[in-house]
Amino acid sequence: HLQKDKLLCLEAVLNNGCALQYVDYDVKDEELVKAAVSNAWRALQYSPPQFQNVKSILMAAVSQSWDALRLTSKTHRDPDVALAALANFGDTVMVLEGMERGVHEYIHQKLFAQKQFMMRVVGQCGMQIRFAGASIRSDVGLVLAAVRQSYKALEYVLPTEEGVVIDASAAVRGQRSLRSHHILNRTNLAGLNGIHLGDCP
Repeated sequence: HLQKDKLLCLEAVLNNGCALQYVDYDVKDEELVKAAVSNAWRALQYSPPQFQNVKSILMAAVSQSWDALRLTSKTHRDPDVALAALANFGDTVMVLEGMERGVHEYIHQKLFAQKQFMMRVVGQCGMQIRFAGASIRSDVGLVLAAVRQSYKALEYVLPTEEGVVIDASAAVRGQRSLRSHHILNRTNLAGLNGIHLGDCP
């Protein structure tokens, strides 16, 4: 029974991670699964359920593609796993039936409500400020960090008399012109003054 030979199976998944689907269930331990997933994130679907949410295995998968989260059975609370998945998602905007779909659906909403986490998120991709929870959407420091990372984050920033808010539905309504965005002409938003977009395409 070649499917039960651990060394042979390990060699197989190191060559092609998806070979894990042919390995006997009893041989699929954490070491073998991690080796398979490190080679090909799609191998996660052939992993026993108890390994699909092991952090080291998940990190190996989402570092290749955020889609790996689709293969798991829960929303994720681990900030490192979430950040790795968000980094792979980048500035992608996926709109289906009037609503944005994507990586944020597989990450626990409590993470998006934490400023410390969101500062790390927008440090990777400013446009992901649209995922920020309502409780921190008016945080000028968060907005500034996002805009500094990418001027395109302005697409989701709405100025108010009290500060700023994030309009996560902007992608659904369509792109607005950055050059006509009111935030460029406002002077009462502390910390946001001095952002120059004259050279932006």
